[in-house]
Amino acid sequence: MRAESTATDVPSLGSPIRWTREGEPSCPLRPHRSDGGGWCQLALPVVLPEHMEPVREIVRAHLRLWNKDELSFVAELGVTELLTNVYNHAGGGCELMMSETASGIFVGVTDRNAALPVVREPTDDGIGGRGLFLLAAMADELVSESRDGGKQVGFRLGLAAPALGAEEST
Repeated sequence: MRAESTATDVPSLGSPIRWTREGEPSCPLRPHRSDGGGWCQLALPVVLPEHMEPVREIVRAHLRLWNKDELSFVAELGVTELLTNVYNHAGGGCELMMSETASGIFVGVTDRNAALPVVREPTDDGIGGRGLFLLAAMADELVSESRDGGKQVGFRLGLAAPALGAEEST
């Protein structure tokens, strides 16, 4: 049985967080799920560095609910990178959406800055520019899409397939 999410206040974020399971958000990058897979949506009116840890805790909690704990490390890293990019480049707030897929998860962040990110190989002496490069290497797919008045950047993670012939030793 899946737990239904409801409106929640997270004091460290300083604003209400709305989780929804009814209906579907308007998100073309999110795969359509007809099997009742879980999804959640988090509106952040402003993104600040102190919001990162509480949001990572929310991501971890949903992955546990969905029995996808093994995706937690990369999912948390990816969410932190996408939110840091909002903080550094978009200003203002964003909306974080995470959904189950048949083989893993999709995470997307929508903001009001229309400039699409460009993933480049970082230089040895560069100060930044490594986050999306590393996320692209660790995720199954990194996607970005223009939206009315902004963009959505997201990533897909799949569950590792069991190794062929792998058996538990007794």
